[in-house]
Amino acid sequence: MKRKTEIERVVPGICSLAVFALAMTAFTACGDDDDDDGSAEDLVKASYIEGTDGTIYHLLGIGSSSRPYAYFSYDYDDEGNLEGFYGNDDDWEVTSYSPFAFSNDDDYEQIAFSGISINGSGYITKLTCTYACEEDDYEEKCTLSCSYSGGHLTKISGSGTAKEDDYKISETVTVTLSWSGDLLTKLRYYGKVTSSGYTAYIDETMTYDYDEKAYYNETLQYTPNIFSSTMLSDIYDFPEALLYIGYFGKGPAYLPETYTIEGVEYESYDEDDEYYDEYEYDGSYSYTFNSNGTVKVANGRYYFKYEEFENDDDDDDDDDEYAPARGALSEEEAVATVTRRSLHTMIREHLQTLKK
Repeated sequence: MKRKTEIERVVPGICSLAVFALAMTAFTACGDDDDDDGSAEDLVKASYIEGTDGTIYHLLGIGSSSRPYAYFSYDYDDEGNLEGFYGNDDDWEVTSYSPFAFSNDDDYEQIAFSGISINGSGYITKLTCTYACEEDDYEEKCTLSCSYSGGHLTKISGSGTAKEDDYKISETVTVTLSWSGDLLTKLRYYGKVTSSGYTAYIDETMTYDYDEKAYYNETLQYTPNIFSSTMLSDIYDFPEALLYIGYFGKGPAYLPETYTIEGVEYESYDEDDEYYDEYEYDGSYSYTFNSNGTVKVANGRYYFKYEEFENDDDDDDDDDEYAPARGALSEEEAVATVTRRSLHTMIREHLQTLKK
């Protein structure tokens, strides 16, 4: 499946309803968006990035100007199957293609993703994650479901439990992505954890603007900077790295220019000790692109590295790909940072409190 659409498809205002409403309307895509009959071959196609030169590329990494694989990196076999990747501060090995499954390589923490369903476009629709840390006797298990419309991710919903010794916490999460045509207009994250006498939740919304439509994203890629720095990490160790190689659908046809973050953080112990905080941030984005239309640099911080598919003779150390973008934002300005604790931090802190 080629992640490329015509510019005429980007028509603001066509379907700017909330994600759940989208799923209930006549605009909901059918066919490959709805099935769970995808194959390993569909995963390979989902990872294709077609440049404006007609060449198929694979994303090899996202890093800094001096460390091209600092944030995410990917390894493929000769047929284009993903063999392993780095992301979420872990090395991951694909353990099965049918069904698709992968796990980390860590002696201290063991994380495995299994029960993965994919649709005919190669997009992940369901996965189960198990997490264990034997030293702390800490365990998590969750199931996530993903919905799509028109090839775009519209909803992530999940539920799970975290347990340490005899203490248990339940967690639910919902992420909704609102689209207007092929433009991502809003992303809302709501996560809640509960146990006996304890409740905590985070309700956060990112709103995107495209005033000048300055950044045409012809290859429909996602970039890390367009999400809050803690939002994706809150979703049960969500495999963020796979978002950037097409396993969670197509990105927006334009990349946003500005954003606003509004959120609420709440925590309560037996209703006697409550914490409530509202926060709001805003900022801007910048991008540069390669001559083939692929993203080159996002916000002066995230540098993208590619290779041509079926061409192993490319020089992967081409320094020209890592020339700093002119007029790039400083690193302090570049990251949409929210100064709040993640739900995972709240869970671990509360479980430690219960043990005392």
